[in-house]
Amino acid sequence: MKAHKAKPKREQYAQLSNGNCKLSNKGISNMSTYKSLLQQKAELEAKIAEARKAELAHAVKQARELVAQFGLTADDVFGGKKAATGPRGTVAPKYRDPATGATWTGRGKPPKWIADKDRASFAI
Repeated sequence: MKAHKAKPKREQYAQLSNGNCKLSNKGISNMSTYKSLLQQKAELEAKIAEARKAELAHAVKQARELVAQFGLTADDVFGGKKAATGPRGTVAPKYRDPATGATWTGRGKPPKWIADKDRASFAI
């Protein structure tokens, strides 16, 4: 037999009543809890900002020391410019259909006029 899990008490959930949300906080005022949580949030954000500033300064100091020690340049650290990827140029056709004059570069799916045939006879 499967063991049935005990359902949580209704007080643990927010209950809707007449369009208002009533939270059960066991005697703690919702507004005072909200205000104290906002205050804690502000204090934590200030501590986070201070810690980040200190660690960032340390990281920059280490990076500068390594650059000076090894004589690195910006290209060494961050790499040079990447080759521009853009539209490719046109490719000269390699095959021509003698009946219609249609051409094919030899790239991609072969057209019906050359499919399953010896391509040497169509070479330009």
